[in-house]
Amino acid sequence: MSLTYITPYNCSDKNSYLYERAKFFLQESYVSDFSKRIFVDFSSSKDISDELEPIAKARGIRYIRLNRHGELYSSGVCRNVGAIEADTQFISFQDVDLFANDSVYKAIESRLGKYKYFNELELIPCLYLTENFSREYLDMTDYDQNFTIHQAYLENDKEIIHMYAPASSCKLLDRKFYLMSGGMHKEFYGHGFEDFELHYRLCDMSKKYYKTHEPRSHNYMYDSLDYKGYRTFFSMFGRPLMDEGLYFVHLWHDNHVGTNYQKRNRINRGIFERLMNEYDSGKSRITPLPNIHAKENILILASKKSINATSLKQLFVEIGNCEFVDEKIIANSDSLKELVEDKQYDRVFFFNPYGNEHRLSLYRGCKEYGIPYYVFDRGALNNSWFIDPNGFNGDSDSYSRKRWDHELTEEQSIEVEEYI
Repeated sequence: MSLTYITPYNCSDKNSYLYERAKFFLQESYVSDFSKRIFVDFSSSKDISDELEPIAKARGIRYIRLNRHGELYSSGVCRNVGAIEADTQFISFQDVDLFANDSVYKAIESRLGKYKYFNELELIPCLYLTENFSREYLDMTDYDQNFTIHQAYLENDKEIIHMYAPASSCKLLDRKFYLMSGGMHKEFYGHGFEDFELHYRLCDMSKKYYKTHEPRSHNYMYDSLDYKGYRTFFSMFGRPLMDEGLYFVHLWHDNHVGTNYQKRNRINRGIFERLMNEYDSGKSRITPLPNIHAKENILILASKKSINATSLKQLFVEIGNCEFVDEKIIANSDSLKELVEDKQYDRVFFFNPYGNEHRLSLYRGCKEYGIPYYVFDRGALNNSWFIDPNGFNGDSDSYSRKRWDHELTEEQSIEVEEYI
């Protein structure tokens, strides 16, 4: 069990505060055998990337260059790439503006050992420091940092803390849960609302707290006394950490807020509102991200936007690195064989192969050519599925006499009786 912190980044000018902040981040951020890091550079100028990458590598931090020059910056693209590439059970996100001392990271490591569920989710709170205290803070010991900051938070000391957010872009969750969710939505660019949209889906899928009343409302803040609005909902996932003194601090910087930022923020807000409506109405069709570290590459015969594909996200993340191809564009079993060989798929995944004549011909072709496959459908028992590598119901070797015609142990007999 281990954790990867993923940092999105983009800087094209050494005069920007982001240049020095990234150097500090790479030199000072906590790493351990448990806590690893991936730094994803969207399209920084070559001289900046060339300088930062050796600093990262010297500390065992993986540095990924996307080289997406000429495109609008997207932190979501960076975060999705980092989540796909991470090879740890858990992931989190941390921008270069955010800092924590070693004791906070060690407490997080201990916390993850207590997680029980695949869809466990916590959001790491963030305290935004004032300009003057940001400089003072970095010269303190770990103990003094923790004591001073927590005391300032409790006393609402505006000389030290400019503002706080009980829910930030930093989150703690299983990597497969993030992949299953589809990650950050690709429609967002620039800054604004991209984290809220992801939180809206993840918090609902975690099933940890009841969703607030009027959940799509912008009108309620994190500290609202009414259990309404999305911010209030998100705050529930960060308050337990805040109460225990676990949070990142945001080091001060000039916001440089201008017309372009404000324009993009308005556009992103509209996207957020539309996507919330789609999610709540059951029309959301976000494909799970690929699980590239899985043992098998699997071809799913379905459109990635189909109900089947989007309803079984957790299954697809678990069984392999899945790619979706609509069965309608595969002419025949010979074409399927060529596709499997060309893309080096290890297995083909069929929904009910008897669902239509075309799918049945592809299924029989897999059998004829000896191409491994899975067959999926609902099971005969309540709330059950079957994923069979040997066929479909009556034509499957899974139900041959040799597999079931033997005495049950006493324990198995008891289990069957209890189930019935």
